[in-house]
Amino acid sequence: EYNGTELHLICMFINENNAHRVADFCTYFRTRKSKINQQMAEALSKDVCEISYDDMVSRFGKNINRSHFAKILIEKGIVKSTDEAFDTVLKEGNGYYFVTKRPDVLETIKQVNSWGCVSVLAHPLLNFTKEQLEEFMPYAKEAGLIGMEAYYSKYTPDQVEYLLDLCEKYQIIASGGS
Repeated sequence: EYNGTELHLICMFINENNAHRVADFCTYFRTRKSKINQQMAEALSKDVCEISYDDMVSRFGKNINRSHFAKILIEKGIVKSTDEAFDTVLKEGNGYYFVTKRPDVLETIKQVNSWGCVSVLAHPLLNFTKEQLEEFMPYAKEAGLIGMEAYYSKYTPDQVEYLLDLCEKYQIIASGGS
């Protein structure tokens, strides 16, 4: 997270000697997220409809997010779409969506680099405006950001060119995504 914005950071080239550190980091945050999800299921079960967290885990796996809750609400006829679920029942501040504190992206970049891995900012223009990205980049570079996803299937040619220029400006690697 950076200033309230969720970002995705890719951790590449994990050395097997440090794999346990990466796993421990992820486990810590997944455990926190799991506790929040259990609280969400309890709150929804109390007031909206029965939702079993254990059933959700067996059905969706351990990495449950708000969209999984929306899917259950749709199936139970509470809402008609994911957007409706996000705009009503699962809207932040309505008492049923609990935001999990995400790791600070600048600290995470430093951590990833300390493990001998390569830190790459994924699809930045899906999360940032150009102005926000330009404000972020000096801090990210100082923290040790090594690369940024400049090629992404949803980007226009102008966006790719802009990101390539930004990569050159900050002397970081331009990477490609799906």
